[in-house]
Amino acid sequence: MTKITQFNSQNIDVIRATIEPKLAEISEQYGILLTIGGMSYSHSQITTRLTIKTVDAEIKEGESMEEASARSDFALYAPSFGLTAEDFGKVVKVDGKQFKIIGVAPRSRKYPILGETVEGNTTFKLSVDSIRHQLHPTEVPA
Repeated sequence: MTKITQFNSQNIDVIRATIEPKLAEISEQYGILLTIGGMSYSHSQITTRLTIKTVDAEIKEGESMEEASARSDFALYAPSFGLTAEDFGKVVKVDGKQFKIIGVAPRSRKYPILGETVEGNTTFKLSVDSIRHQLHPTEVPA
């Protein structure tokens, strides 16, 4: 084992890669979701946020705890954006690109819907207007 005497971006990446599987193990053990946020550091200290959530949703076959939590959050907030819980996971087209709906960022009023590119696993924030008419074309926005 190498002793760390000073923090830098390389050893922080190694530390994160070591911590995340341990958090996943604890998550599975207790049926909760543990995630760490971005890390800031000085030469002698790392600061990060640890989020611990209960998972309200039933976990579907092949679904991770993170996906179940995102689906549960989406079901909770979707009606406030004129969407339904069933819209989670659907594919929409925005600016010529296809996105799978993977979550919601409720505090981001302008772009609250999280979409992952179908071809590349890159997450984007999408506006409700850019997707609602595709998912519910006959409904009039409130």
